[in-house]
Amino acid sequence: MSVINKMLKDIEHRESNEALYLDPTVKVENVRNNTQLFQRIGLVAIAVSIAIGAYWLIPSKQQAKPIIAAQVKQVEPQKANQAVDKSKQSHLSDSEDLEKASALKAAQERIKTLEADIAKKETEQKQLASSELIKVPEQQTIASVKETTPPPSIIKDKPKAVAKIRKISTRERAENWFTQGKEAFQFGLIEDAIAALDKTLILMPLHIEARSLMAAAYYGREQSQEAESILRHGLSLNPDVMRWRILLAKILVEKGSYQSVAPVLSKRYEISANIDFWILKGTASQQLGEHKVAKNCFAKLTQLEPGEAKWWLALATSNDALGHYHNAKRFYLTAIELGGLSPNAHSHAKQRLEKIGLL
Repeated sequence: MSVINKMLKDIEHRESNEALYLDPTVKVENVRNNTQLFQRIGLVAIAVSIAIGAYWLIPSKQQAKPIIAAQVKQVEPQKANQAVDKSKQSHLSDSEDLEKASALKAAQERIKTLEADIAKKETEQKQLASSELIKVPEQQTIASVKETTPPPSIIKDKPKAVAKIRKISTRERAENWFTQGKEAFQFGLIEDAIAALDKTLILMPLHIEARSLMAAAYYGREQSQEAESILRHGLSLNPDVMRWRILLAKILVEKGSYQSVAPVLSKRYEISANIDFWILKGTASQQLGEHKVAKNCFAKLTQLEPGEAKWWLALATSNDALGHYHNAKRFYLTAIELGGLSPNAHSHAKQRLEKIGLL
């Protein structure tokens, strides 16, 4: 209200000041100012509305304060209870940890005491055992030593655990190389076969199969000179190996070296001769015109294989060359009767029969 009164006094003061500045010579009648009246009414209305608003707002704030206080009073006990519970739990956990730690310490102390007791007992037992051993008389100790130590005969009989290394003999090593060379030869690996067989002959120069196979490997590669030298070297070491002689004679016949066959298949080795021996020697002798030797060789063949017409034809040819026509006729006829001749050989037999006039 003091504010309103002050405002009214200010307005009156302004009116009095305006009146002072009027010209005093002119008389103006007092006219009532409506605008000032409306302003005063507006100001009064504003002041009244402010007063009413203040009256309504102040009690509402005063009422809100007790409600908030009541809510605070309700929340504070809950927080307090929670804090108490947390403190209790923390106290309980701390007490449990303390109990566990004390129990662990007690268990460790018990373990240490038990270990100490065990160590003491062991030392006492060792001391007792050493004292008892000292008290035993020397005779008993000597007797016990005699009982424990076995006699020397038993010690000698005991087998010694020594790792025995078995030495491979030269023959076994040579056989191993020969097996490798043979397998390589069968698979067509001629280089590997020759290398393995060469090692075999270094260990065992008289290995018959290894030398024969090595000569065949060289001859298969058209290296007849190497094959011939290998066989001749073997015959120089052991001339009685018929297999090497037969192989060498075959190489010489196929090469056309008929004159070299006779020394290889000489009369000295006819005792142990086989079919191949007589074939090669007879063929070489017939090519050289030595029909007596050839006649003898083919006669042996007709005895060994009488069913083969080709041996009868060869025997007839040798007799024909020697002028033994009567025998030649019989042998030609036998060859034709047995059959199995090639067309050329069959025609040759007929021509020779017609020519000698015995058909």
